[in-house]
Amino acid sequence: MVQVFSLLTPQPLENADPLRESDAMFSPVFVALRAIAQSGRWSRIGSLPLQPFSFPRFRLTMGTKPGVYHDWRIWDGTNTVWIGDLPENLRKLQLKGISGYETLEERIVAGTYRGDRMF
Repeated sequence: MVQVFSLLTPQPLENADPLRESDAMFSPVFVALRAIAQSGRWSRIGSLPLQPFSFPRFRLTMGTKPGVYHDWRIWDGTNTVWIGDLPENLRKLQLKGISGYETLEERIVAGTYRGDRMF
């Protein structure tokens, strides 16, 4: 699981401390970190303690394309609860799944996210 921040810098950060003052671009997401590290496209700059950490909720459906679905579930990291139709207040939750680095980079740069078109 990673968190993407809106901090832009003219040169690489030496550590993660400046992220403490930066805003998150969106809620944490699951990413294939091994593929990112092996590609050489991203590098680790450090880590920050996650205290207090509250596991984010995710939404999931069997649907795979933009559209309206009626089989939504909410996962809190431990339990999954069936809710059926997705209410407006839960539409900003991230989709549960693992993104490839190309998909995440596109989301960061272009702002596109398939979950924004799935209800």
